Formats: sequence, C-alpha cells, structure tokens
Amino acid sequence: GNSFLDHFRILITEIGNALGYVRMVRSAGAEFCADAAQFVPSFEQAQSMANNCANIIQNENEEEEKNDDAFEKNAQVDDNQYLSSATKGAGKNLAAVIQNLSKNFAEGRDYFQVLVNVFQKVLGDHEHLTNFYTIVPALCLSWVDCQLVAKDRVFKQSRSKDAYFTDDGFAVGIAYILAILDQGNRFDSLHWFDSVKAKILADEAELEQRLATRERKRKAREHEQEQQKKKS
Repeated sequence: GNSFLDHFRILITEIGNALGYVRMVRSAGAEFCADAAQFVPSFEQAQSMANNCANIIQNENEEEEKNDDAFEKNAQVDDNQYLSSATKGAGKNLAAVIQNLSKNFAEGRDYFQVLVNVFQKVLGDHEHLTNFYTIVPALCLSWVDCQLVAKDRVFKQSRSKDAYFTDDGFAVGIAYILAILDQGNRFDSLHWFDSVKAKILADEAELEQRLATRERKRKAREHEQEQQKKKS
C-alpha cells in the first residue's frame, strides 16, 4: 500500500490537475476571444464609438422621462439626431460585446492569482500548515520515485493504470499551495533546488570518473593481452 507521504503527494497532484483543467478551459476561452477580437481593428476606437452610441440612448431615455416643453426639446439639436434608432441600438450592443471581450482577456491573464486570492480568504486558520514548506523536498523525492516506476511500466506488456510518461499536476499543486500559504520565500530559504543541482553535478562527475576508470582498465587489459600474444 501507499504511505502517508504518498497519499499526501497524490492529493497535491489532484489539486494541480484541477488547476490544469481550469487552465485548459481558460485557454479555450482566450482562444475564442482572440478569434472574436480579430474583427475589431482597435479596441480603444471601437469602445469609444460604442460608448458614444450607448450614451446617446441613455440621454434620450432620460429626456423622454422629463416633462420639458416642446421649445426646449426642439432647441437641443446636434449631430446625434441623424443616427437612426437601429444604429444607436447596434452601437450599444457593440459596447457590451467589446466590454465583455476586454474583461475576458484581463481575467484570462491572471486567473491563477484570482484563485490564490479567493482561497486565501476562505482558508481561515491553518496553523497545521505553518511548516508545510519543510515537507516539500520529501514530497519531491516521492514524486520522482513514482515517476520512475510509472515510466518503467509504460514499456511493459502488462500495463496498469499507474503507467504514464508525464505528470505535471504535482508541480502545479505545490506551487499553488505555497502561493496560498505565502511560503514561497520560506521554501526558497531551504535552497532545495540548489542542493538538488549540486547533487546531480556531483553524481555526474562521479559517474564520469567511474567510466574513465573502467575505460583505462579495459585499455590496460587489452594492452596486456597484446603483449602476451607477442611473447607467445
């Protein structure tokens, strides 16, 4: 069975997968907005024109509610009176569409921060997670071991549901939880990534040294065999 650390890692991976699904949905929404925005030459100019049409309709509605005399109404003459009601209505609809596109674009860029802010407000007291950052290195090692086992199972004929070649849910989940708990700086103080990099470089140097030693022994053995052949 799985250990408590494995269960914790699986839970964090599921959180990351959920965030990945949200990212996929937001990417699809951003692509839809981009396809719709290609028909708008300039957001600023189109928004200004649409807002003018919307303001015209609003002003006309306000004027109809007032009980002014006919002289004052006839005295208010400008270029806006030459716009038909259909044109004004189309401008108002255009203003709503452009505003919706702009809003979706803005939300699509910082959705991750929105989720962080929302869960920070509802999380409440979390004293049991004060030292969460200290367990991240152990979780990373557990994830690496799980990845190696899962990749080995991919090449076997008797595959199981745990066979896969990639899984980024864990990394996303760890980053999200550290952001919610505001423990990014504390985790950086562990210098975990620096230690891992130093470990990998040391192992690589040791492996290269072993290979060089093995190669020297092989050449020495071949040279010795050649010398024996010459003597015989």
